[in-house]
This record gives sequence, C-alpha cells and structure tokens, in this order.
Amino acid sequence: MPTTLPNPGAAGTPSSPGSADALLKDFYLPKIVSLLNEKHALLEKLGRDPSKFSGRQVKFPVTTGRENGIGARSENSSLPRASVARTVQAAIYSKTLTGRTQFTGQMMEKSKSDRGAFAQEAKRQMEMLTEGIYDDTNRQLYGVEVTVGSFTGKTGLFGYVTAGDTNAVQTLSSTANLVKGMSVCFGTVAEFGNGSWTTGIIESVDSATQITLEASVTTVTNDGVTRGDADGVAYDAELTGLEFIVQDSGTFQGISATTYPNWKSTVTNASSGYYLDDDRIQTMLDTIGDQCGTEPDVIVTHRTQRRLYLSTLLPSKRFAGQDVKGGFAGTLAYQGGDKPVPIMVDKHCPSTTAYFLTTADIKMFVEQDWQWMEEDGAILNRVAGKFNYEATMTSMRELGCFRRNSHGKYTNLATS
Repeated sequence: MPTTLPNPGAAGTPSSPGSADALLKDFYLPKIVSLLNEKHALLEKLGRDPSKFSGRQVKFPVTTGRENGIGARSENSSLPRASVARTVQAAIYSKTLTGRTQFTGQMMEKSKSDRGAFAQEAKRQMEMLTEGIYDDTNRQLYGVEVTVGSFTGKTGLFGYVTAGDTNAVQTLSSTANLVKGMSVCFGTVAEFGNGSWTTGIIESVDSATQITLEASVTTVTNDGVTRGDADGVAYDAELTGLEFIVQDSGTFQGISATTYPNWKSTVTNASSGYYLDDDRIQTMLDTIGDQCGTEPDVIVTHRTQRRLYLSTLLPSKRFAGQDVKGGFAGTLAYQGGDKPVPIMVDKHCPSTTAYFLTTADIKMFVEQDWQWMEEDGAILNRVAGKFNYEATMTSMRELGCFRRNSHGKYTNLATS
C-alpha cells in the first residue's frame, strides 16, 4: 500500500524557501517520523532501547553463563561458594541512514502565485521520500552476508558477481531487492575502501541471478554488489540485520561465539530441500526453549514459506489468526508452543529463510530519530549548478542483541 500523507491545505503555501522550511519541518516531519516508526511491523514488534549513546557507541552487559553459587548441601556443610555472574560488555555503533529530495526552482517560484501548488508538490515528494526510506530501511533489517572475497561480517551487500565480465549484462549470486533505476557499485573490500569501485545503473532485472545495466562495466568474479554511486557506497555502513544477529558462529558485538558458546543462535540448514511444517516449527521452538528457557514469540519469513506452510495445513485447517502491531491483522499463528506464535511475512525476508525471534532480546538503539539536516540554518538548500533546492533527512541508529541463543532460523528452505 502506498504511503499517504495529509494535505496541508492553504496553510502550506510558502512564499520563500524559509516558509517552505517551516512546512517541511513543522507539518511533514512529525508525520513522516510517525509513519517510518510504525509502518515496520518487525521494527514495531522489536521496539527501542532507551540506552544512551556515548561517542556514537552504546555498551551494555550480556550474560554469558549462569550463577555458580547455587546447590544443595547436607547438614553442617559449607555453603556453595559465591561467584560473580558471568557477563561481558557488548558494544554497538550507530549507523547513519539518509534520504534526499529536490524541488525545482520553477516550482518554488510558481508557489508565489499559484496558491497551494508547492503544498501539493511537497506532499507528493514527501510520500515518495517516506516510501523510499521505509523500503530501504526495512531491507536492512534483514541484511545479506556475503562470505566470499573477505566480505564475511560486512553489511550493505546485495550479493556478489559470480562471473566477472566487461558487459552491461552481469551475473550475480542474487538479484533480490535490486530494481530498475537503482545505482549499484561493484568492487572488492580494498576498492570500496579506497574509492575505486565501479558504478552502474540497473536497466532491468532479468532473472534471479542476472541484471542488465544502462552501460557496460568491468567486474571481477567475487566483486561485492552494494548500493551507491560515484560519491559513496552503502558497503559496511548499513544496519546489522537479522542475518548477522541470528548466527551460530563468529564474533558479534565484540563477543566471540567460540569463547562464549551461549552466544550462539540455533541455525538449521534445510539443505535436503524441505520447507516449514508443524514438526519443524515445533522442533525449533523446543530447541531454543531448552537452551535459554523461553520460546520465541514470533516467526518471520517470506510469503513463499507461508504459502508452502499453509499447504500442509489445508487438509485439516489447523490454523488461526493472531493480530500483531504494524497493520498485520489476522496473521497466521502456530499454536503448538507455550503460547500462540504469529507467523509474520515480509517481502524483504529471504524466500528461503524463516527466523524464530524472541523480540525482547533485540532492540533498535536510536541515537537520533529521523530529522531534517538544518545545521547551517535552512532545510532547503540551493543545489550547485542547478535552479533546484534540496532537502536531506537523516537518522542514526543500530540494531542490538541482548541474548543470541534465544533466536533461531532455518536456511535454504525449499521454495516449491
């Protein structure tokens, strides 16, 4: 459903960039922030953590082991030796998300004589900006981990080049979330670091593994694919999504899963080609419940997996609805665990993955909510070399996890 914002009416008729600034800040900003924070069903369910940032960093304790000063004793025996609860400090750094839009100088001039003209244009532009920010942020909540070319653990990638070539047609590991008109960049870790990446504009998405660019570019096998342009890239700058949080190995938030075995999620590779059914859902809930004491309270997957799961239920119609925040009314819920567990679907969740999440243990840490850049005294600023004005929104935030072993996922699920 398209994003819809209210019309400011006659009050939104500016006579100068200054009064246009007031329209964008006082009328549209609160409504855009509300939409962006409430439209994400997953983000709404996870919620925010009130911890304060210090130098763009948040630190919080994570429990990695149980208290040892516990046990039964016979009469007149010594009490169990007290111990300090085993905790380590987790650390996350905020990521800066942005959205930019432009208004032509002609539109600004027209607003002086045509009452409401700028208001209508502003409404259209704000709806497009809000929809774009929402879509990109929602994609980042999941993330893609690329394990070739030293990219392991790096955010901001769509996939990688599987067959390097000098051509407008490029073959990739995946084209999920790529769309016509998107500017993408290709490069190695070193090239993304030194600014020598290659940039192209997508002309068409031809298949699950092929795109055609507007012009020929030269790529090398295992080049990473990220969003960006000649001025900058999103590589290693996006939110740390569920793909990185729900893992059973590696170092995350500065804590090693090898050193601290409790810092592991339950990850099951469905390489034998199965999809979700009651038994596998129950197995995952039980496994997570046994290792951390609580069962996940939501399952998040793609519509593909929901459709396949429903096909296993239709003969006996063993399903019921469950309302969740974010506009998902009547959501399918699994009823075999400690409590009904809603099965939410999201277009940005990989079609071969199903996440089992304990939402109390994942939060969005927000250093700065969405706001206009106006440090130089104005929201609308002249665009160099053009008769245009530009406005930029920014937010500084990052996902953080308190317990990794309270989550799980199935990967490589069948899609048919």
